Amino acid sequence: MSHVTPPPHAAASRALSRGDALTALGLLGRAADALGLMLRGIAYAQLGDYDLARKSLAQGARLTRAPLARARIRAALAEISVSDGAPAAAARAARAAADELARLGDAPNAAMQRLLLARAEVLCGRLAEARHVVVEVLSDATLAPALRAVAWLAKAEIAVRAALAFDAREALRQARHAMVAAPNEPTASIEGCRHLT
Repeated sequence: MSHVTPPPHAAASRALSRGDALTALGLLGRAADALGLMLRGIAYAQLGDYDLARKSLAQGARLTRAPLARARIRAALAEISVSDGAPAAAARAARAAADELARLGDAPNAAMQRLLLARAEVLCGRLAEARHVVVEVLSDATLAPALRAVAWLAKAEIAVRAALAFDAREALRQARHAMVAAPNEPTASIEGCRHLT
């Protein structure tokens, strides 16, 4: 079983990490393999077409039996739930996906799912729970700088919502510091989806 990402898929992954969904879709064409369908699903989600995103991700899940691939697809579906206005469902899905990804050794995507969980908790009005999740993510000394920046931004949002101006300013300062350490590093491990094939 090969874990080498086909060139169009790798290029599409890079486009998605930049938020360029249209370029990604053009590169993927009518790709009908599990990885291609997952990337198409992510692209559709970036464009706001959540029905097509769910359909593509579900098709991708049916084409692979790899536990890591299926966990990543469930993680993508949790992100769609947040964007589609279902934060309570997204919180449950993100928590389960984070635990599963961590068990499977995908620490970067597990951290992203925990930050998604924090976002969902904020949208549900549960600021204390969200703060606890973000602090837990930031306690990981091995966290990549780009993910650390996202976590500090999440902490800043929580502080703003809690009317804690000093804490918000400090979190933004830490986020800027982390961004300097990772100027070109993608915040999500989209290109790490090689195990879908």
